[in-house]
Amino acid sequence: MGWLRKLFGGQEETTSPAPSTLSVSAAALAESQAAAGLLRRYPVYDRHWKTVAYAISLRQLPHANDTRSHGQRDAEILLHELGRVFSGQPIRHAIWLELDWEGLPLLLAQGLAGAGQLQLILHGQPQQELATCRGMLAELARQGIVCGVEARDAQALPPALLEPMQLLALAVSSPDLAVLSQHIEYGRQLKPGIALWMHGLDSREAAEVCRQLGVDYLSGRVFTNPDALQVQLPAEFIKLNRVLQMVRRGAEFAEVAHELKSDPVLSVRLLRYVNSAALGLSQTVSSLEQALVVLGQQRVYRWLSLLLFVGGSHSPLDDTLLEAALTRARLMETAAASHFTPAQCEELFLTGLFSLLDYLLRVPRRLLLQELCAPALVVETLAGQPTPYSPWLALAEAGEMNADLSPELLAACGLDAESFGRLQMAATLWALSTLAE
Repeated sequence: MGWLRKLFGGQEETTSPAPSTLSVSAAALAESQAAAGLLRRYPVYDRHWKTVAYAISLRQLPHANDTRSHGQRDAEILLHELGRVFSGQPIRHAIWLELDWEGLPLLLAQGLAGAGQLQLILHGQPQQELATCRGMLAELARQGIVCGVEARDAQALPPALLEPMQLLALAVSSPDLAVLSQHIEYGRQLKPGIALWMHGLDSREAAEVCRQLGVDYLSGRVFTNPDALQVQLPAEFIKLNRVLQMVRRGAEFAEVAHELKSDPVLSVRLLRYVNSAALGLSQTVSSLEQALVVLGQQRVYRWLSLLLFVGGSHSPLDDTLLEAALTRARLMETAAASHFTPAQCEELFLTGLFSLLDYLLRVPRRLLLQELCAPALVVETLAGQPTPYSPWLALAEAGEMNADLSPELLAACGLDAESFGRLQMAATLWALSTLAE
């Protein structure tokens, strides 16, 4: 349970990242700082619903008139922002960087390609000579960097540049079997044996069709519709929710401990966590009541809430849901820190965490909210009612859709696109590092 440490360790200190080693022109840097958006990121899943990478690209930017192409300027901004985000931090997940061909010289010159598990998805058409492009691809291969290309651009590439590509990105959202089958077959004909990544999927049905047709990687809004809805909540949820209800109403710790004793698994997990290095206690805690006193009501509630994602039967998809829920919860908690009290920020965290619980349990949200023991504002927000928390949930959800955020939504949360991009990336890194421990 060591990965729970950061979940209960309070707010992290905010420090400025070390200066990036990437070179960027003054004009591009100024544009980056004033841009209407910055980095987009979204998870990439394999055929077993395990997160294998995070795809990162640049949001659409306004461009000043200059003599250089937009592709080169976008590449400068993208690499500069990526360098600042990961400066001094290990990259725990593979990064799939969506980059224009014109950005390859800058990437190679600045050495970001050697910063971690990096894979390139190249966009557009190369402006350099064929020999130059082949040389850059050969250098990337020497460094162990895998290269891929968007399907819409692949057909126009010379065979000598298509041959080294190991991944083909297909953008299709239709769940129609015939349409998906045509696009997948098109990709296989472009280069037999190449790995296929289908992105932009808007439903689990579409994702399942792609998986059955042999697509290697998938991404998009795959949590939109649960595969199957149950008419009742699982027994593990009912037991945990009963204890959550007791904690919420301020029951005596002796009463809560008595309830926990009826579930040996919960009891063992609680004692293991309290005695772990995460808390660093000088003496071993041996009783449940003592463990509850050490944690306190708020941390007990958060700990039990998180166990809703890790209890009972476990599947690879549960890991992706937990990661997504933690990222969303952390983003909402930190983005609203200057607008709400610490207790309210805790409720925002719970709102983000519980916002994917219906998909994990495969039950309608209406049924979940009827039973879930959570603060009133959390339940009302998740039910779709307008609350003070609603803009932050809408912002967190919109940020996961790989779409440009509306200025109105950002303004409602007191943010601009640049600060939101940094908060989103920080939340992603926090969730990944928390789960890695």
